Amino acid sequence: MRTYEELFIVNTSATEEEQDAIIEMLRGVITTGGGTLDKVEKWGVRKLAYRVDRQLEGIYILLEFSTNTAETAKEVERRLRVADLVIKFITVRMDERMRRVEKRKKRREKRAARKPQITAPLAPIVPGVRPDMPAAPEFPMPAAPLPLEDAPVTAEAASEPAAAAPAAEPAPAAAPAPVAPVVTEEAVENPYGLKALWGQGDYVAKGTLVILIIMSMGSWYVIFTKLFEQRSMLKSARESADAFWKASSVKAGAATLVEGTAFHYIAQQGIKASEHHEGTMVETIDKHTWISMSVDRAVGS
Repeated sequence: MRTYEELFIVNTSATEEEQDAIIEMLRGVITTGGGTLDKVEKWGVRKLAYRVDRQLEGIYILLEFSTNTAETAKEVERRLRVADLVIKFITVRMDERMRRVEKRKKRREKRAARKPQITAPLAPIVPGVRPDMPAAPEFPMPAAPLPLEDAPVTAEAASEPAAAAPAAEPAPAAAPAPVAPVVTEEAVENPYGLKALWGQGDYVAKGTLVILIIMSMGSWYVIFTKLFEQRSMLKSARESADAFWKASSVKAGAATLVEGTAFHYIAQQGIKASEHHEGTMVETIDKHTWISMSVDRAVGS
């Protein structure tokens, strides 16, 4: 007889009647296959380990049944697979698992029986003595001391009682005061600084450092040069806007611009294009287009 456990999860929207209908359907499948339904457990709503069919919770139901053929278990799985309310199920054959557990248990018992068992004799228990306490060593008892005889008292000893008294012991000296520990400061050099790199580096490291310094100086030179040129350009643009557009003509406006500036060069190129347009091959080009082209080339250069 084979024993199976069938654990399946039902959608939380299923009512008690729908759950009982699924159980009765599986009972009929098991009974038709010649098996018996031994146990039914409803575990209730529990949280799923991960989302299944957009569900985070489900109703757990456990069935335990016995059958003689594997076809019954396959039919149970097929019915659960096509059921709309069942979102997950698992089938476990319990008799094979119990058989493997019994085999492991017997192997452990056989190994334990083959191992020799050594038992140490128990020590006698003495009242008032712990077992782990070492025994006291045995020493010979000393003999009884002999009685002392009284010595005769002489006249000289009686006349000098103070001399026989021992002198008083001197008072112990005061303990010296503890010496304060001397704190020394030790300068630690940075092993990752430029000084350490130059002192401990090889020719490649030193050459790379020199190249980086030169490149850095060049970058800063370009940055400051471009800033100065940009500042001069903005200043010239403000001055040109105030003087050029207030002139009566283009030539008069160009005369007001400072020679050597970009705006003076652009104005001169525009005037030159307008003067040399007639009587040449460029007459086929519109005059305004020709002047615009000349100004664009001047701006680009």
